[in-house]
Amino acid sequence: MTTNLGWATLADIPDTYAALVAAFPPRALHDDNDHANALEIIDAMMGHELNADQADYLDTISTLAAAYEDTHHPVDLSGLTAAALLRELLDQNDMTGADLGRLLGNVSLGSPLLSGKRKPTPDHALKLADRFGVDPALFLFPDRAKNPA
Repeated sequence: MTTNLGWATLADIPDTYAALVAAFPPRALHDDNDHANALEIIDAMMGHELNADQADYLDTISTLAAAYEDTHHPVDLSGLTAAALLRELLDQNDMTGADLGRLLGNVSLGSPLLSGKRKPTPDHALKLADRFGVDPALFLFPDRAKNPA
């Protein structure tokens, strides 16, 4: 992906924090256009072996984008079930029900968890949270958990 800044490859991305700031100053995002620009920067930088300045800059821009999303596009978790959350996470990570079962130590767990016939245990929630980088409470109390952003 090429950004409006022309960052198509790692070689295109400035390697000092000062140069990154000069190209796209990190500041509060005020509208969807600011947010879209920040997401372009994030997309361009993700997946590369960044130096410390680039990593710090990416972290800053990501924090600003997340703050904007929390305020202007919050995720409504009311009515969310653990099964729906698991299906979405598996889909995003190209995993199957069998992969889920293997992750939890029992291949036969995948189907009942995904269908909602079985609820995750606290031990499952910890394993899932570690694997997907989210709060374990999402799996135990999905409709009461905070926005996972």
